[in-house]
Amino acid sequence: MKTVRCFVVALLIMTGISCTACREVASPLEDYTWVLTSYGKLGEVHDVLPETEVTAFFDSETNEVSGNGGCNHYGGGYEVDGLDLIMKGSFYATEMWCGDAIGEQERMYLEALQAAESFRLEHGNLRIDCGEWLLNFERQ
Repeated sequence: MKTVRCFVVALLIMTGISCTACREVASPLEDYTWVLTSYGKLGEVHDVLPETEVTAFFDSETNEVSGNGGCNHYGGGYEVDGLDLIMKGSFYATEMWCGDAIGEQERMYLEALQAAESFRLEHGNLRIDCGEWLLNFERQ
């Protein structure tokens, strides 16, 4: 009987280990807070306004991106496939007014992020390609 118990315990442990090994590994994009450093159309990239912090957090468990657009909190679904990044549906966002310049920066950022197509990491920094737009982040 003792041998059977040992066998069952060993089997449970091995099953737990194999299940852990089978979990999907998060993309290097996911589970970090990223801070936007620059954004814009190709050839017209601008630094983020100094009085703002624009962030993105890609949650690997919920497949939801969330953060602060410089004024308002936002969120929405996403999918990662290799280096492809696809936003799912529309983003939600709070609706505070923070002035024309910050509001315009936030609008352009969210519009670009919604159009994300792919990403890459360069020296620990994140670049998201969004058609004719690009977003550059550093990890917080």
